[in-house]
Amino acid sequence: RLVYPFQSAIKRNTGIKYEKFRSAAFDFYKAPLATVGDSAAAWAEKQKHFNADVEFPQWIDEERLVYVKSDYKSIPAFYIKDLQTGVEEKVRTKDISPDNYFSYRNHRIVYAAYDVDARWGWRDYSELRVLDIFDGVQRTISKKGKYFAPDISSDGRQVVAVQVLPDGKCTLHVLDGNSGTLVKAIPNPDELFYTHPKFYGKQKIISAVRNKKGEMALGVFDIKDNTT
Repeated sequence: RLVYPFQSAIKRNTGIKYEKFRSAAFDFYKAPLATVGDSAAAWAEKQKHFNADVEFPQWIDEERLVYVKSDYKSIPAFYIKDLQTGVEEKVRTKDISPDNYFSYRNHRIVYAAYDVDARWGWRDYSELRVLDIFDGVQRTISKKGKYFAPDISSDGRQVVAVQVLPDGKCTLHVLDGNSGTLVKAIPNPDELFYTHPKFYGKQKIISAVRNKKGEMALGVFDIKDNTT
């Protein structure tokens, strides 16, 4: 009975009963399909303009892409596709993650993966994984961390990620790409919230930021002298 006020509003504003209005609406949207001369499914297939199963495609070289692929029948995994031949090759299944975002450079993928404490199930982590797309070997470079949206440098030697602690404090951390050792924590005197940082040249990081007022901007942060 909760829909009755809505039906009354339809009649009041259109001058016709709800049942007639509903039938007219269906007829209106069916009309274009009738002119196609094909089944509705075939018509929809022709209108497809993107592949919703593929996310974050990135160039390996001029002929190959690496991306995350998933659908309702399979869990997310990394794939390489040759654009010349159309051949798609699975690299590795992606570990459980907060999202499907990843960064790729110099045959290495870095992403944040979900993990839990072996003893205390309520305690969870977001750890950094580095995957070599050529041999399929994956390593964890940060144990029991709270890292998100990582990016890897062009030479693969460093990783920048957003550290978000349980108290809400947010910091950009630059880590060694092999050992995960903390190289630099970018000072955050304005208590900004960072998202999706990217290496910008050899000494800078560019990142979307949000302040306490909810205002957003792009910020450029110098790793060496801490200027913003």
